[in-house]
Amino acid sequence: DMTATYRRRAELLATGLNSINGIKCNMPDGAIYVFARISETGLSSSAFCNRLLEKCKISATPGHFFGTNGEGFARFSVVTDELDIKLALKRMAIEFGIKK
Repeated sequence: DMTATYRRRAELLATGLNSINGIKCNMPDGAIYVFARISETGLSSSAFCNRLLEKCKISATPGHFFGTNGEGFARFSVVTDELDIKLALKRMAIEFGIKK
């Protein structure tokens, strides 16, 4: 049951992130997080995650924490409730805008 739940949440999160300006995200193959490319926002991974926390009240992990190749990425967990994921996506869309 949890595998299906996490998969559904990952799909929701990846799809939502892909609709936001400057963010691209592939669907994970079985992880409990998504690793989104945020480099097109023009922010470093630390600056991006700090902005999320300060402006949107969203916690994400800067990609550079996972090695030098992680710069330009942010990691988002899928172990939170679907309603919280939807709220986070809505806040991010307000902050960064939706792709046209």
